[in-house]
Amino acid sequence: MHRLKTWRNAGTEIARKGALHIQRNLIYREGNFSYGPLETESSNRIIKLDEKTLRVLSQYKKRQSELKLLYGPRYSQEDLIFCREDGQPIYPRTMTTIFNRVIEKAEVPKIRFHDLRHTHATLLLEAGVSLKEVQERLGHSSIKMTGDIYAHVTDGIKENTSKKFSEYMQKNG
Repeated sequence: MHRLKTWRNAGTEIARKGALHIQRNLIYREGNFSYGPLETESSNRIIKLDEKTLRVLSQYKKRQSELKLLYGPRYSQEDLIFCREDGQPIYPRTMTTIFNRVIEKAEVPKIRFHDLRHTHATLLLEAGVSLKEVQERLGHSSIKMTGDIYAHVTDGIKENTSKKFSEYMQKNG
């Protein structure tokens, strides 16, 4: 059984609110897709998006609108953001295959698709985002869980900590 988080929302709703609402799981089992509840209450969340991401999603949604016209009534009414050309959910194996091709073409170390979540959390922490904000963005039920999984200290974080402490001491010392 594969569990895929779905980001379901109309393009105009995303642009208007500037956020994605994570509200259910897409489950692929024995060749069929179905929807199920999220793992925890905190998994149901709204993720704010930056302007650049909103522009990319808006362009993507425009392309989907063109495909809806092309497919007509054969286009799925699910209104998924990330889907196949006909609006149906993407098969997990297909996502993995495409992701592996992108990794190979980019000539970067191979990781699993799910590892993008870990990379995102690490980059947020390196950018100085608080552990609490990362917890909420990832939908973890506790800050302890987020800290245990993602708060490993990278060289970038160590350098930033040293710099911040030095600046503080020079200003207040």
